[in-house]
Order: sequence, then C-alpha cells, then structure tokens
Amino acid sequence: MLAKRLFFFVFLISLFVLSLNAQDLKIEEVVAKHTDSIGKSDKRKELKNMLLLGTSEFSSKLPERKSAGKVAIVSDAANLMVLSSFAADSYPFEKIGIFDSKLNIPFINPGVRSPLGDFLWEHPSILKSGLFSGSMSLQWLLLDSNFKNGKIKLAGNKKIDGRKAHIVDYYPQGTSESLKIRLYFDSETFQHVRSEYREEYTGKEATFGQLGQVNGYVMQLIETYKDYKTYDDITLPSNYTVKYMGSSSKGTWEYDWTFKLNEVKFNQPLKEGFFNF
Repeated sequence: MLAKRLFFFVFLISLFVLSLNAQDLKIEEVVAKHTDSIGKSDKRKELKNMLLLGTSEFSSKLPERKSAGKVAIVSDAANLMVLSSFAADSYPFEKIGIFDSKLNIPFINPGVRSPLGDFLWEHPSILKSGLFSGSMSLQWLLLDSNFKNGKIKLAGNKKIDGRKAHIVDYYPQGTSESLKIRLYFDSETFQHVRSEYREEYTGKEATFGQLGQVNGYVMQLIETYKDYKTYDDITLPSNYTVKYMGSSSKGTWEYDWTFKLNEVKFNQPLKEGFFNF
C-alpha cells in the first residue's frame, strides 16, 4: 500500500514538473529546437542552395476546377523561386519569386495574376519576411537571427491535426498591412506544421457625403507542412499545401494547392542569373 502511494506521489510530482517546464518554455528555446529539427547547425551552415522537385495539384470551388503539373522550389540566402505548371489554359503556371528583396510575381494571363499570386503581391511581407514555403526555403524567417527585423512571441498552444502545437505570432517591421500572422510548431518535434495569414475588415458606415456602406471581407491563407523526411541530414516536409479562402459582398472563394516532393538536392551549381523569370 505504501509503495502504491509513493508511486502515485512521484507520478504527480513528475506531471507538475512537466507542466512547469512547458509553462517556462521561452521563445528562444522554441526557435532553437525548431532549427535543430531541420538539421544540426554545422549541416545548415553547409547549405548554399536547395532545389526541391515534385508534383503539383490545383483545385477550386465556384467554379469547380482541377489541374495538375510539376513544381520546383529553389532558394539560396538571397532568393526564393516557386515555379509550378498546371494543365489548364486559364492557369498555365504559377511563378512566385523574391530575388534580392524584390518581389517577382508575373501575370498568368495579360494583366491578371492568379488568386495566390495576387494575395502575395498585395501582402508583400509574406515573401519579404521569408515566411512563404517555410523551412522548404533558405529564406525561412527563423533561420535569420534577427527575424528579418520583425518581432516574434509565444501565444499559447493549439491542437493541430490532433497534436499539440506551440503558437508563435509574428509582427513584420515597418508594414502597414492589417495582416495577422501565426506560426505553429509541433510541441514534441518542434517541426513547423502550419502558417496562417488572416486579414479581416468588418466594414463601416459611410461618412457624410458618401452613400451606402463600405462592405467587410475576410481573407485567409493557410500553409500546411506534413510528412517530414530526412535528406542528407536535413529534415524537410515532403507534403506542402496552400489554402486560400475568403468571403465578401461579392461572394465566397476557396482555392487549394498541393505540392508533393519526390526529389531534393543541395548545393547545386546554379548559373549566374538563375533567379529570374
């Protein structure tokens, strides 16, 4: 009987210590554990560029459309290129780039960008802060010790696909965007599992001299990272999805992109001027 009571007491103490440690976790520890989940410091320092290849799928609702193709995600310390093909005349490709701090998102048809390209163009901090595509890019925000001169802070926990995740809020420096940015990291592996970008405008009554009402809208972009695999001691997600959805007075929309990697290469001999559309 005494042994059972002692065991129960030790069990309660261990739960208390685990809870205390979880509460005492600092943002610096989350960042350090996350970057270590990608690879050891010396291995990360060896990376000059990354070339990720795979397949791409696109689907939308209202109108309902589907198409597929291939994707290449290429990056180095100063550049990120996401190039995807789709078997559709109205949406032949997706080209997203930031080259030496300059956004490059070409039109998919004369004068028209894709819904994803348009959202990123209107919210440049997502690319300029090294957020888009997460750790699949050497531009990744948390690989920069200054966080691209922005600020990050812990904001509690949340279940993502049934697993506990740490929430990290990010505040870009010098931007007037009304965009709320949240990053999620698995509490056990510290791998990056999701990024959320949300902009909401509730609308307001018209001022004197104006007619009607300014309508509100909600826009949300969600990046999800799954199925992590290790390539030459570097661990990256092999399944990357992007969901863009929203609603306004003009209706609702929902678009989905799925990228599945089947080949990863490091330190390739890229030609001068490679990062250019």
